[in-house]
Amino acid sequence: MYNLSGLYKRMNRQLASSFVEISKNVKETASILLEMLHQEDDSLRDDLASQIKQHEELGDRLTNELFIKINKLVFCSLSKEDIHILGFKIDEFLDKINECARALLIYNPKKIETRLVNLGEIIYKDAQCISDNVKLFKDINLDEESMIKNCVKIKELEHDADSYFENYVTFIFCQEKDPVELSKYESLAKLLEETTDYAYGVSQAFKKLYKLS
Repeated sequence: MYNLSGLYKRMNRQLASSFVEISKNVKETASILLEMLHQEDDSLRDDLASQIKQHEELGDRLTNELFIKINKLVFCSLSKEDIHILGFKIDEFLDKINECARALLIYNPKKIETRLVNLGEIIYKDAQCISDNVKLFKDINLDEESMIKNCVKIKELEHDADSYFENYVTFIFCQEKDPVELSKYESLAKLLEETTDYAYGVSQAFKKLYKLS
């Protein structure tokens, strides 16, 4: 368990605040993606995609600011490289969410089945776990048990996403007769499923940063 002095030597308050801001932005973006998956009105879906793009651009700015702060650190007992990797992995996850939003607009599927919405819900839950872990940076003592629990949850969600994807592909191949629409559905589902893999990459970065088993 890290004590107060150890934590602030490893992750100063400025870095912790930056990560909190970044993760909050990611969580909000995941929420909008989920709203997109529920939305049937094309014009409203376009507006939601624009909001996601704005969040993605904000995420890039916040991540660049984080990297500048990391590079200015004079002393840090944690690996600066590992802190950098965590920021990069979170930004990759955000970029993937934006990619899902763009795909929704490009493919413009005729219908969005519940299984696709389920994948969007998993992405949002991933973002929640990431946000919860980042909040632990500001605690007096790092709650390793809670951080590990969140990382395990992300791994479980990844497995759930794999199952949803496989079940959805089986379902859609039986139901959809239009080959063009079939290709759209499969590609969109695969992209959503891959996004959960990026969340798992974030969880691995958390564990590497704090040397968690």
